[in-house]
Parts: sequence; structure tokens; C-alpha cells
Amino acid sequence: MSPQRRDAEGRLQSAKTWESLVERQIREAMDAGAFDDLPYQGERLPIEDDSAAGEWAMAFRMLRSAGAAPPWIESDKEARKQLAALEALI
Repeated sequence: MSPQRRDAEGRLQSAKTWESLVERQIREAMDAGAFDDLPYQGERLPIEDDSAAGEWAMAFRMLRSAGAAPPWIESDKEARKQLAALEALI
């Protein structure tokens, strides 16, 4: 059985392989302009090294993308900010 999907009008479409079906969906999305305003367009993607995080790498990546950090890191940031303010007074 060949891969099938329904198009925007609900018509059933078939492809010889999944790859050709996926390639067609990507091409249609490109033609519709779905990829026009992506970040880093025409630039290299930034590489973030999460190797030190080990099995927690994905969790840390999710927190970072949400603009949050684990409580101990937030506490460390606050402590460093307080120390900097104290040093500025001295």
C-alpha cells in the first residue's frame, strides 16, 4: 500500500514512497511561503553545546528556549547580582 494523505480540499493523494510524499509537502509549503520568515535565514544555525548537561540536555534546552532556568541557577544569578551591587558600593 502506498503512502496516502488528504490535501487541503480533502482529496486523497498517494505517492510511490513516503519520501516523495514528504518532498511534495515541503515543496508546497515552500511555494506557499511557509519558510520565508524563519530565523537565521541565509546564516549558519548557532551551535549550542549541551554535552555537559548529559541526560538533562533536553530539559535544559527547553528551559532556555522558554527563558527560564532551574531554581539553583536563578538563585546563583541573583546572588551574583547582589554581590556586584555590594562591590559597586565599596
